[in-house]
Amino acid sequence: MSPRVRPTEPPPPTGQPGAMPGRLGEPARWGMGGLHQPAASGRAGQVLRQLGWALVLAAVPAVTARAGILDWLLPKHDIQVITVTDTTPAGALRRPVSPASPAYYMAVSAGYRDFGGIIAGEKAPLKEAVYKTMAAVLARQGFLPGTEQNPPTLLLLW
Repeated sequence: MSPRVRPTEPPPPTGQPGAMPGRLGEPARWGMGGLHQPAASGRAGQVLRQLGWALVLAAVPAVTARAGILDWLLPKHDIQVITVTDTTPAGALRRPVSPASPAYYMAVSAGYRDFGGIIAGEKAPLKEAVYKTMAAVLARQGFLPGTEQNPPTLLLLW
């Protein structure tokens, strides 16, 4: 014989100690994760479930179209270099630089500064590698490191 609630004894109000979860008068259900609230039923519950599945299915092609599985598991981060060039009014009047008419510079490192997001395992680039790359790019444009025979007329602060 199952116990019954007498009509004169209403269930405790919701939010109070001993209150029953879910709808008023509906018994609690226990599952693997503990106490479960009754699922949404009727037309509203069906619409919510369909909307949830639609969102999940719409997200899958968007994620896979952008990258393959290996790109997702082992991402490769592109290196982004931002350069800022400031020229004084007197410097703007100088002759244009080209490989045929080079200008000589002295490069000084001001130290590494990270302005991007943190990426696990990312290390600051070696100063020598940065200088070597920078010198190669500048040489193609006509900017060469200063020497005793060709003293620098420009200062590059990096």
